[in-house]
Amino acid sequence: MNLLPLTSILLFCVILNYAIRKSNIRDRDDSLRPSGKNRHKTGTPEKTLSDIHFISFPADLLTEITTENPKIIDNLTTLRRLAKAQVINLEGMTNDEIRDTYGDSNFETLSMADQRYMTLCRVLQALSEECFKNGLPDEAEKFLQFAVDTNTDFLPIWQSLGEYYLDSGRSDSLRSLYHKALSLSEERFDKIRDLIENLYNLCGLFE
Repeated sequence: MNLLPLTSILLFCVILNYAIRKSNIRDRDDSLRPSGKNRHKTGTPEKTLSDIHFISFPADLLTEITTENPKIIDNLTTLRRLAKAQVINLEGMTNDEIRDTYGDSNFETLSMADQRYMTLCRVLQALSEECFKNGLPDEAEKFLQFAVDTNTDFLPIWQSLGEYYLDSGRSDSLRSLYHKALSLSEERFDKIRDLIENLYNLCGLFE
C-alpha cells in the first residue's frame, strides 16, 4: 500500500496545527494585556529596522538542484523568493511585546517578516522531505540544518534531522544537535530537548 498520500496529509496537519497554535498563543496573551492607547509601555527606545537582524540566506542554500521533482522545484522557487524579503523569527513574542520592543511603527513590517518565517519553516521541511525521498540526503540535511540554525521550534524539523543523524551513524553531528537543543532553554523547546535527548541515548552517546 502506498503510504505517501497519508504521510503528506499527516505532515500538512502537523504544519497547520503548528500555525494555529502559534496564532492562538499570541491572541491569548494579547487578550490579557491592555491595548491601544492604554497599552503599557516598557520605556524601551524604539529600534530602527537597521538595528534588527533579519535572517540571512547563504548562497549554497539557494543553488539549483538537479531534479525534475515538481515539489522540489516549486519549494526552491519559494525559498528564493523568501531570501529576497525580510524574514525574522519572533516566535515566543506576543504582539504587544513586539510593539514594546521594536515600536508601533515597525510592528506591521515585523509581523509580516515573522509570517514569512513560518512559511520558511514549512518550505524547508517540505524540501528536506522530498530530497530524502529522491535520494538527495545532503541537500535534505542542508535545509534542515539551516532551519535549526534559525532556532525554529518546529518539532518535525528537529526530528527529521536527528533521525537522519541516528540512522546514518553520525554520532558527532547528533551530539552537536543535542547541545544545540540544550542551549535553547525556553519552555517552548521542552519537547525538542526531550526528543533529541532520546535520540542521543539511542545512539549510545551516554556513558
